[in-house]
Amino acid sequence: SSFGFAARQKARRKSIGSLRGTSDILEAAAALVRAAVTSSPDTETFADAARLAAEAYAADSERHYHFLAAIVDACRASSARADAEEREVWTNSDARTIEHKRSVAAEASLAVLRVAFLAETPGRGPGTFTPRLPESPEARVAAYVAAQAAIRAGCASLRVPVSLVHDTTSHSAEVPFFAVLAHVSLVSLTLETSGEEALAALALAADVASAASFLAPATFAPGRSDEQTRAATAVHPGMGRLASAMSGDSSRGAHLPRWAVGEDHSRALAETAAETLTTSEGSGSGSGLVFFRRDGEEDAAHVAKASRGSRLIRAMFRCACGSMPPGMVTDVSAALFATWAACGDHVFGTWLAEALGGDKDGFPRRSTTREQKAFFARELLGTLGDVPGDAPERTAPREASPEAKMDLRRFKRCVKAFCGGKKVGK
Repeated sequence: SSFGFAARQKARRKSIGSLRGTSDILEAAAALVRAAVTSSPDTETFADAARLAAEAYAADSERHYHFLAAIVDACRASSARADAEEREVWTNSDARTIEHKRSVAAEASLAVLRVAFLAETPGRGPGTFTPRLPESPEARVAAYVAAQAAIRAGCASLRVPVSLVHDTTSHSAEVPFFAVLAHVSLVSLTLETSGEEALAALALAADVASAASFLAPATFAPGRSDEQTRAATAVHPGMGRLASAMSGDSSRGAHLPRWAVGEDHSRALAETAAETLTTSEGSGSGSGLVFFRRDGEEDAAHVAKASRGSRLIRAMFRCACGSMPPGMVTDVSAALFATWAACGDHVFGTWLAEALGGDKDGFPRRSTTREQKAFFARELLGTLGDVPGDAPERTAPREASPEAKMDLRRFKRCVKAFCGGKKVGK
């Protein structure tokens, strides 16, 4: 009864007679908790509902994944931005309410994401974990969306260190939880999935790669143009569900919080994200995490030298090369495009040059030369000059206008031509 009149009204929309089994009952219970989160009249009710959702999910993460939607709602409520005029009339109570919701959402997000993506390591003491993924596709999709929400809200809890066991050795190391999400994102792109799960994996990968640039653009998106800033959240009609869902102006992605740009807590997470994504496996960085090697044996040298950001870009290209169904090349292109638009030419171009690798190294085909890769990179970025990190070539495409450059259709055509399009799966 403490959830309030509005919450009770929403819960009544599913009558008892419509509940046909355990799944329906769980979904209805999760809807009630979501109503309490979104319609709570006070911070105590909001906190109780968010914690109840986290506890329900932890009780059985494979069957209770519906409750993760309440955590997404909590992140959205905690990251609601006010314009300058509204902030001027805020009272101390308003500021405390937002801060309290932010703290609750961060705590609940970490709690559910630890359950979703970490497992206690057998034979080790408590508090030492091995990364994991939920078993069912539905549970994985719900967990990916919850991770997106926490990243976009700039949850400070994603900076909390966790002790992970090395993938190929018995050693353990402490890494920020954001590094776990980066790991999960990379692995999710190697599962050869399709449909909703593939879309969710691509959306998470784009958000992980773009996190630092979105949360603190002044620091981590140097040189990003106005056209790129607009393209990062623009609607791209006719370019697939992922392009619509990632838009800030589309109802498809309305369940996710808007990016918490420039807030103190989100700037701190941006620093953690940037450090995680710009260091390599062999760097010895404290935020290092050796990802599972599912890219294929030919990638062993690339894994050791490349930054984690470039490994995410390479994994997305592999999706376009056949690890996802050929018809998803539009959605893969949208994820890559969103990352480029958020990060700008310099950051994305550096990752792209690393991701493409060297001469005839098997990516995307054994016959692809360094010169062809350099030409493709310049064509993809719509630039006449060099791609960061690569040598100049004699032949280069004509530099596109700012509007034509940030055209997702043009971008998709380049990706499709390089990766082989719909024939690559054969």
